[in-house]
Amino acid sequence: MKIATYLPAINRWIHHEYTFTIEGAGIFRIVYVLYCFFISGIPNFSRASYNPDFMYNPSVGLGSLIRSIPSYGFLESLEIILWILHLNLLFGYKTKWVCLGITFFMIIGRTFIYAFGFIDHYIVADVFPAIMAFSGWGLAYSIDGKNSKADDEKNNWPMAMIALTLGFAMFTTGILKVIGGWLYLNTPAAYGHMLYHYLSYHTMLLAHSLLAMKWPWFWELADYVTVFLELGLIFTIGHRKWFLQALFLFLLFHLFNILFLNIAFLIHYIIYLAYLPWDKYHNSDSRFYRWCHLITTKRNLFVTICLVLLYKLFYFNPVFSSSKTTSIVAIFPGNDTYIAWMNLLIVICTLIFFMFTLYLKPPSDRLHIKIKPEQQALS
Repeated sequence: MKIATYLPAINRWIHHEYTFTIEGAGIFRIVYVLYCFFISGIPNFSRASYNPDFMYNPSVGLGSLIRSIPSYGFLESLEIILWILHLNLLFGYKTKWVCLGITFFMIIGRTFIYAFGFIDHYIVADVFPAIMAFSGWGLAYSIDGKNSKADDEKNNWPMAMIALTLGFAMFTTGILKVIGGWLYLNTPAAYGHMLYHYLSYHTMLLAHSLLAMKWPWFWELADYVTVFLELGLIFTIGHRKWFLQALFLFLLFHLFNILFLNIAFLIHYIIYLAYLPWDKYHNSDSRFYRWCHLITTKRNLFVTICLVLLYKLFYFNPVFSSSKTTSIVAIFPGNDTYIAWMNLLIVICTLIFFMFTLYLKPPSDRLHIKIKPEQQALS
């Protein structure tokens, strides 16, 4: 069968499966930036400058062009640029170029952090703003929305691209687990994974209870569930409804990871939330809409940037100098109990909001106002 026969279905999936409104996308953009500041946090790259030079061993990439750890001032400047770019995104000013800039400087900063050997799972989150740059999420609740000369336009394909990227990332993770023997009946890989994290001081919440479970069938079931969840996500991206259900299962999976392994991937939650119908929260008569219309000005943006940079330069560093990010989870970087409970609270709130938004009917559907035929004729 010729490939051309599949082109209409592929085109429909790219441009029509993950539709959204610019108002809903504008609301999500604001939530995304606030989430980045207070929940997942802006990366604290400058902490890498405190490591000794002999630990600096970058792989092939930008980091390999530099023989030693970049200076504190250089890494600090990357953070300041990211703070400014996120504030511009919050106000929706030059949204497309700001999003591309966020991804660019994120990747530069991560390059130097990863040069010390520990490579984390942030690549999907880092490229997320660059893909969303072409979605037109800066056309509402923004400065760009008031500017008729703004170069943004609404496109649905970025949402499909992110779904494909997320599904492919999970699929590659699952394939590596299959190659590593997770599906062998004589290798309880999940149990070994749990022991590793428990011995690495991940002993909060229900981790101790899980350690006492000696049932082989339970751990083999955990192996298979983990692998099939990661392998299966990419097969759900063809339909938005299936994909949303799969994302809900992943949130439950993250909940169990936090409860038993104390592992949290906070930056992924906001990507899952991107696929919710945010237009349900748009109301042009609401106070929030009028407030956003009044506050999204260049002057207010400039004042906000100045105030936030003052906080960054004179208060942020002493408090968060040893933390990875600026999030509220990092307020007490050495308190494992606080971090575990905060992560648990965040994932529970995300789950509740996900269910509430996904299954909440719009106000017009819930009012059930019946119009008499004579009234309809008069109107």
